[in-house]
Amino acid sequence: MHIMHSSRRERFEWAELIDQVPVPAYALDLGGRVVSWNEPLSRLVGIDGAEMIGRGGGVHAVPFVAKPGPMLADLVLAPGLAVPGYLVGLEHDRLTSSALLLADALQTGRCLEVHASPIVVAGERVGAIELVIPPGPQEERIRSSSAIFDRLMRSVRHAILNQLTIVLGYIELAREGMENPVANADLDRAVAAAETIRIQAELTRDFSGIGVREPVERPLADLVFTAVEHAGYPGVSMEARLAPLVVRADPLLIRAIEHLVRLSSEVEPAATVIRFETVDSDPVVLRYGDDSEDGRWTLDANGHPSSLPPEFFLIRDVLLLDGIHLEFTGDSDWAVEVHLPRAVLAPHRKEE
Repeated sequence: MHIMHSSRRERFEWAELIDQVPVPAYALDLGGRVVSWNEPLSRLVGIDGAEMIGRGGGVHAVPFVAKPGPMLADLVLAPGLAVPGYLVGLEHDRLTSSALLLADALQTGRCLEVHASPIVVAGERVGAIELVIPPGPQEERIRSSSAIFDRLMRSVRHAILNQLTIVLGYIELAREGMENPVANADLDRAVAAAETIRIQAELTRDFSGIGVREPVERPLADLVFTAVEHAGYPGVSMEARLAPLVVRADPLLIRAIEHLVRLSSEVEPAATVIRFETVDSDPVVLRYGDDSEDGRWTLDANGHPSSLPPEFFLIRDVLLLDGIHLEFTGDSDWAVEVHLPRAVLAPHRKEE
C-alpha cells in the first residue's frame, strides 16, 4: 500500500487512514514506533491499539513471535537489517515487500502472510505500513497435509534405516570366514548399495519443512568444514582461503557442499586435494575445486557434471529460494561457484 498526499497538514494525519484498512494492519514512523494499530489487527492478536501506539524497539513483534524484533515494516524502513528467522520467503517488487510470518506466539506453527510498503506524504517517506493476512481455509489445508506427509516420511525413514541395519548385519555374518575374493567383492558392492539407500533416506529429513523452517546461521568456515566432515573423505588435503563471514541459509547448503566433496572423492581416481576460496564481489562467490584431471567436472549438454545424483539439483533449487545460486564453470581448477548475496551474509564477530 503506497500512500501519497500533498497537504502538509495531512502529514500528521496519515496514520488515521490505517485505521480504515479492512484487514489487520499497523504502521510505523521513521523511528520504528507504532503510530497505528487497527481494529482488525487487535482482534487477530488480542491486543488493543492503545497498548501499542507510541511504542518502539521492536515491541510490535511480541504478539507474533513472543519477543521484540524487526518485522517486515522495519525491513522496509531499514533494508540493511538482518532478516529474522521468523520471516521466510521474503520477496520484493517495486513498492511492496512480502513474506510469510511464523507467528508461533499466536499458535504453534501458525503462518501469516505479511505485506509492507513505505508511506510517502508530499513526496517524502514518513513511515511504513504492514498488512497481516491470515491464510484462507485452502492454505490451512495445504499446511495440514504437509504436516501429515512429514509424519509419514519420518515413519518410513525409520523403517528403512532399521531394515538396512538388519541387512548389513546379515552381510557381516556372511562375510565371516569367507575367503573367496569374488564373493567378498560382491558383499562390498552390497554394502555400498545399502549406504546409498541410507544417504537417500536421510536426505528426506533434510527436505522436511522447506520454506518455513528457520535458516542456519554459521560462520562460513564452520559450514565448509562440517560439509567436508560429513562427506567422510579421509586422507584428503584441504586448502581453504575463506573470508570471515557468517552465512544465514537453509541447512541444505551444507549438503550441497558435501555432494561436491563426494564427487571429488568417489570418482576414481579420487582427488588428493580439495580447495575452497571466497572472492570479494557482489554477490560474494565461494569457489570449489580439486586437483583431479580425469574430466569428472566435464559438463554435459545441460551444463552439469554427469556424476552428480538427481537430489543435488533439488538441493540447488531450494538454495535459490534464498537467492543462493550454484553454477558449474567448466574450469578444471575452480569447478563450482556458489554465489552468496549480501542479504545472507554478515561479518563474523570473534567472541571476546
